[in-house]
Order: sequence, then structure tokens, then C-alpha cells
Amino acid sequence: MIHVPYKDAQRRKEWRKQWYQKNKAVVNTRKTQWNAANPDRVKEIRQRTKDKRRDYNNTYNRRYRAIKKEIQPLEHYIYQIGKRYGLSKREYMKMLNAQQERCAICRQKSHRRLAVDHCHTTGKIRGLLCLKCNSLLGYAKDNIETLMSAREYLINHA
Repeated sequence: MIHVPYKDAQRRKEWRKQWYQKNKAVVNTRKTQWNAANPDRVKEIRQRTKDKRRDYNNTYNRRYRAIKKEIQPLEHYIYQIGKRYGLSKREYMKMLNAQQERCAICRQKSHRRLAVDHCHTTGKIRGLLCLKCNSLLGYAKDNIETLMSAREYLINHA
């Protein structure tokens, strides 16, 4: 057993950190030896840790879903795009109305909310897209040549 000289938690933590840095090789060697000598205990400890983590994640996810249900889905989405792109609710709604609540590419009304399309290099917001059109641009990596090639392919094989 190691004698820890400090009663103050912060100083004790610093001391332990310094001690570990000095004795890292010895500690790791002992851990490896103990793990090799006690495979059943290691398996049991890992399973217990896995169970605790799963319980924590389940609890966290239930709490998160409950909070998310309280916030209206569109309001939550607008909050997220505000954080991500700096777009206010008023600006989003203005874009949505300007596009007549339709996708900027396919012009279809979506039963889901429209995604904010933006340039990944400049960060400039280009418009609102449905999930399919947004995925199309994402898979093409916003490459105009790829999209033109796909257009020609469709024309030639129609």
C-alpha cells in the first residue's frame, strides 16, 4: 500500500499524478501481470463495467428523449441550426417561405423538415433541401463534375 502524504484532495490528486508519472512502467507491468494471473476476475470486472455503462447510457438516453419531447421538434431543430450555422428562427422561416416550403432542388414539398444546405469550405448557407437532395449533394461531395456526369448518365440511359 502506498502512503499518500496529503489530506487535501487537490494536493493528494497532484501527488498521485506525479507518482504515477514516475512509476508508470512499474504500474503497467504489475497490471499486465495481474491481468494474466486473474483472467476470470478481469472478465468479471469488464462485464460489470460494461453493465454499468449500459445502465448509465440507458438512463441518459431516457432523460434526453424526455427533454426532447418537451421541446417542440421544429423549435429544437431551429435551436440546433442556430448553434451550428448561426441561423435565427426568423431567417430560417424567411428562407422556408421564399422556397414556398419546398426543396430548392426537386421543388417537392417534404413531409419532413427541410435541411439547411451549406458550403463545407466557406460555411455559406445555400438553401433548404429535402433529405434525398441533401444526401445527393453529400454523396457527390458537392462536386459539380460528378453531378453533371450523373445527369449525362441519366439522359443517355433513359
